[in-house]
Amino acid sequence: MTPQRLAFIVHDREHALAVAAASAETGTPVRVFSPPHGAATLGADVFQAIVAEAHETFPEADISAVLDCGDEPGTALGAIRRGVEAVSLAVQPEARQRIVDIALQSGTEVVERHAEALDLAHAAEPTADIRRWISKGR
Repeated sequence: MTPQRLAFIVHDREHALAVAAASAETGTPVRVFSPPHGAATLGADVFQAIVAEAHETFPEADISAVLDCGDEPGTALGAIRRGVEAVSLAVQPEARQRIVDIALQSGTEVVERHAEALDLAHAAEPTADIRRWISKGR
């Protein structure tokens, strides 16, 4: 059985590094999501660079990443072409299935945005908030 990944919405490099550090320290599997519409605001390349740095800095962290593509199938296709690990997408079922089919061929996962994710956007002390979230086992 795959362990439950705790979800975090990261807005920048520091957030991703703090989540990776906590994962490495506690052995907790985590999943970082970009902010809503992150594919349009951050872009796939920047998001992947942020996640890659977190992996490189904390290789013992168990971290996966999801780029949010909002309601834009074209943006999701662009992210898939860029080789992102996973995307989230809010579109009609027919369009979603077409994206899922393309993603599967590329090795990209299409997932739902996690309902219980800690959004670090307004965290005064991200590291402390991350540790509390992990200790609660959300």
